[in-house]
Amino acid sequence: MKCILASHGRMSEGLLDTVQMLLGPQTDIEAHVLLPEEEPARLKERLEAAIDPEDEGNIVFFTDLYFGSPFNQVVELSRTHDIYHVTGVNVPALVEAFVARSAGKTAREVSEAAVLGAKDSVKDVRKLMASVPEEEKEGEEF
Repeated sequence: MKCILASHGRMSEGLLDTVQMLLGPQTDIEAHVLLPEEEPARLKERLEAAIDPEDEGNIVFFTDLYFGSPFNQVVELSRTHDIYHVTGVNVPALVEAFVARSAGKTAREVSEAAVLGAKDSVKDVRKLMASVPEEEKEGEEF
């Protein structure tokens, strides 16, 4: 199964670097960027070129921002290609997705794993620490 990351700026490259630091080298994964001086249509061309006919139904796109330009370009691709698409991607989402992928899960299952991984990943640490009794905070690492 193939995974393609697309983002504003170099975020997708950074996400891929981070996940590979955590999980080791990954295969069949590409990171594509939309630079400020580029038209979104150029990104769409690169993303479409990354889709091989044998990838149809077995490819997951990850974009950074719901309704952002990379998101919109992948939505356009979904009109003519059988692809999965997860938006709002972050490191926990990709870790869960890549672990599911390495376990042989389908593109649909990988997409579901990514959404679940992202769902609880944003925390207000001040509120978390306020809810822990003082005696438990001493000597504990969060």
